[in-house]
Order: sequence, then structure tokens, then C-alpha cells
Amino acid sequence: MLLALTLPISSTNPMFVTKFMNYEACSWYDPAWCCQTDKCSAAKTLSGPAASSPPSLSTYQPVTTVPYLGMLWHGTALAHQALTDTVKNTCAATTSNQMVIPIVNKQWHAGVGGGGAYHPSWVGPGGFGRTVAAIGVDNALLGQLSAASTRPELSWKIGSTQDWHDSLHSLLTCMDTACCAGAITQATGIPKSAKTKLVKLETFNGTLASQFEGTMLDLQDLGAF
Repeated sequence: MLLALTLPISSTNPMFVTKFMNYEACSWYDPAWCCQTDKCSAAKTLSGPAASSPPSLSTYQPVTTVPYLGMLWHGTALAHQALTDTVKNTCAATTSNQMVIPIVNKQWHAGVGGGGAYHPSWVGPGGFGRTVAAIGVDNALLGQLSAASTRPELSWKIGSTQDWHDSLHSLLTCMDTACCAGAITQATGIPKSAKTKLVKLETFNGTLASQFEGTMLDLQDLGAF
């Protein structure tokens, strides 16, 4: 949401959004998330409204099987598809020199190109006149972020502590009030993440060992308690 409210989004500089998933999950994007030309509308999109078909942007899908990896190269392939599909996204015909900003929270399964972050359809970060600037939180690896970006200095690993979450929520609330007349809060609300303690559950059924990492709430939802 902060990116939507601070980047120069306009009718000549629209925002496109895709959602990449965990290993063996389906990455996808809703065309309604693309060709966003208004900052406040773009911020509402990033806050996670219901999609035309699930999952929405805000859907959290924990990794419950080995390998515990994300699939960034799905995301960059989808980004390339969205930026070149002039049938689904009519504004794509007039965009060029795009900035692609992957936001990741864990190590990813290797594809091709810089940092193993790309698909053969776009072996980045070079090509198509694009600039890639990767942002990582939680368990993202700075080495992968740097290799996936156009230049190492265009990659960041930012904090994920409760203080960071609280400060970001306060900043977004202020910007929503000042810039969007509270439209984001009224429409979808500003997500407020509470960092909860991660726990690991290991089980053994006599032949196979398995493990799950997540919050206590995640484990409760799975019926572990």
C-alpha cells in the first residue's frame, strides 16, 4: 500500500499487480489489479480486496510441505505476461521502461536469470527496458534479492518486528486520511499485522516424518490443538 501511495502512479504510469505463491501452489493475477491509474484505488487493490476468483491478494497460504520455498519466477513470469497482454490489459500497449518490484518473504525455488528469480519468457533482470528493485521481509535472503535486482543497491531487506508493523500502520493511516480522505479505511481497512511467535510442529506416523512451521493460530486452524 505504501508503494501505491508514494510511487508516481498516473494515467501514463499505471500500476500492475500479480501474486506469486509458494512451491506447488498456483500463482496468478486478476486483470482488475492491473492498469491502476489512481493512487488511492491502487492502494485499495494492494490492501487485499476480494478477487473475481480466489485467492485474493491478502490470502495467506502457509507452506506446509517440503520444500518451504516461494516461487518468485512464477511472479516475474506473470509480471511479464501482464505487462505484455494488451487484450486483458489494454493499457499495456502504451507502457514501457517499467519498474518491477518483487516483494518476497522467504527464500525462493530457483528459476533462471539473476538470483534464479526469472522464467524463460523473461530472463531478467535485464531486457525489455525494465528496472527491477526487490524488497524482502521476514525470511527473504538478501543475496537473492540483490542478484534478482538490476543493481545490488536496488534491493532492500526491511524490518519485520512489531515496531515496524505498528509504524507502518500509523504512516498508512495518516496518508489515507490526508491523501485519500479515508477511502482505504472505509473500503477495505488498513491491514495491521501482529507478529506472533512462530512455532514448529513435528510429527511421525511410524514411517514418515513431517513438520509444519507457522503461528499458533495457523496450527489451531489445522486442528493441531
